[in-house]
Amino acid sequence: MKLVTALFFALSIVAEAKAQDLYQPVRVDNTTLWVNSIVGKNGVSTVECWGIQPPFVVSSQARTVGNKILQLGQLSNASYSVFPDGHPTDAGLHNAPNAQWVVLLSGSGNINFPDSPSTPNLTVKAPELLIAVDTPGTSRIGHRSVWEAGTSVIQMPLAPGFVPGHKTINGACPPVAPNH
Repeated sequence: MKLVTALFFALSIVAEAKAQDLYQPVRVDNTTLWVNSIVGKNGVSTVECWGIQPPFVVSSQARTVGNKILQLGQLSNASYSVFPDGHPTDAGLHNAPNAQWVVLLSGSGNINFPDSPSTPNLTVKAPELLIAVDTPGTSRIGHRSVWEAGTSVIQMPLAPGFVPGHKTINGACPPVAPNH
């Protein structure tokens, strides 16, 4: 039941949250969700800031009227992971197993890009949403993730061949203070 509650919570955050309530959006405009994306380009993993398209729309559906809603695209599955307590978990060098959304429910992680020394480390913290698309064939060695003890995440693989439409800014999304 705890897993179902956590999954419902994560999907509620993603599907019904207002753009300004997410952890690290870029305030380029108030209709676009900006997320860090781990990508493979020219055989190397790096990070970009993606503005997901189409943008948020205002819901007219019962129980969500007036909320900003953004479709995450075609998903094929979802899994819930909890990294062990006691010490950080080094996931080592790896590619994303599938193009996927990652929702941090608790904790934090540090992602680095050893094959791309000019790309700075990316620190991610709950409740953040990111996308990883540096799948095998797009990046030789992938990225390295080190997760804080007790961190919990939901991974939602995209349907085969699907990547959400997006605008791109090179480098990680800059952190900004909420402007409610």
